[in-house]
Amino acid sequence: MRAQPRRDAQVVQVGGEVGGSSIAVIARQMDMIRDQFIAEVFDTMKNEIQGLDYDSRMLDMWEASITELGLVGGSLLVPTDEREARLWFSVWEDRAGDPSRLRAAFESAGIRARLACGQTADGLRGFRASLKQAELVKAVVHAGGARRGARVVCYDDVAPIALIAGDVDALRRYVAEVLGELSVDEERNEWLRETLREFLVRNRSYVATAEAMLLHRNTIQYRVAQAMELCGGSFDDPDAAFRVQVALEICRWMAPAVLGAP
Repeated sequence: MRAQPRRDAQVVQVGGEVGGSSIAVIARQMDMIRDQFIAEVFDTMKNEIQGLDYDSRMLDMWEASITELGLVGGSLLVPTDEREARLWFSVWEDRAGDPSRLRAAFESAGIRARLACGQTADGLRGFRASLKQAELVKAVVHAGGARRGARVVCYDDVAPIALIAGDVDALRRYVAEVLGELSVDEERNEWLRETLREFLVRNRSYVATAEAMLLHRNTIQYRVAQAMELCGGSFDDPDAAFRVQVALEICRWMAPAVLGAP
């Protein structure tokens, strides 16, 4: 029987909190999953991360991931330090995994962990590319700290930001230059930035933004006006509006690391 085509690499980086600590995991799946193999993997994790009793939680995380990714082979798990490891999964080409389903399964399991996922890609080059993507996503999520609620973040979610996330200092300067006073790390500025971002994403529709944020239209108008006043921008200049939108998207994922001190 002819074998089905198979994607050789999808890298998933998982960061989680167990007993107040955080954990990151990345893996690649190669052969058929066996109970013995899974036991060996998590025995290895237990040996590598001394003093933490989290085997059951890690197994729950593993099972939630492989169920939704539609994995067809075994897995490779490589601990990198006491808080991080890498897992590589191999999936059938026609079952590459639905990020929304993976996100729902992982979050509904109630696991205190975070995943950063690379794209599914072919061959050795794809294996390396997916790993690089997961690392970039990890950098974005790490910069955003606990402000981002999503436990599962995929490369496609943050690709434009991930590609420029390497120099946080440069991004902070850019955000300050474009957003002005709106770039200061204050609670009021936070909801002004988010309102303006939603407004621009929704083609500057006050009605659509109000519906999305469950706020009154007049509230949206007031916040947008306040935000534009703080950043000194103008919707009359399309280039300036674009720069504001880029800066807001950077803040969305990488605040507070890219914000200025109060």
